[in-house]
Amino acid sequence: MERDYSNLKILETADDVTDAILKDVEDCVEWFDDEPMGTEAFIDRLCKSCSGGEYDIESYDNPAVRKIMKHARSVR
Repeated sequence: MERDYSNLKILETADDVTDAILKDVEDCVEWFDDEPMGTEAFIDRLCKSCSGGEYDIESYDNPAVRKIMKHARSVR
């Protein structure tokens, strides 16, 4: 099935990270139970598997990524 990019939101600011995205983060943390949770690996899996085509990240060095990773590490 082809991914629909028509409603894709590129996350850049901390305000772009909604409660729904933070819930996705919580659901994805367990994938890394037995391995290191590197930023690029986590963000790639989050956006590919949990976003449903709703959001993506183009830069790993922005406030949105920092908020996501801070939440992921606190949940872990």
